[in-house]
Amino acid sequence: MPVENSRTPLPLWVEVVGTFEEIFADDLFVYVKISGRLLSFANGSRESEILMTKLKPLMGRKVGILKTDSADHPICIRLIE
Repeated sequence: MPVENSRTPLPLWVEVVGTFEEIFADDLFVYVKISGRLLSFANGSRESEILMTKLKPLMGRKVGILKTDSADHPICIRLIE
């Protein structure tokens, strides 16, 4: 999948809500596909570690992903039912 021109970084204090479709990585980025929108996070970052572990079980579910300025919790993930 060519992602160079389609990846979008998630701005600080912005939440994306939608159906979690896919997560994958290359050498530089971890990509999260939410309702057709492809988000990118630096591979090896705290954000990417959280996403890789907490999002996988939520495949196909409606989620919210919020980027924060907290070093301990740089990404908040919530299940929307």
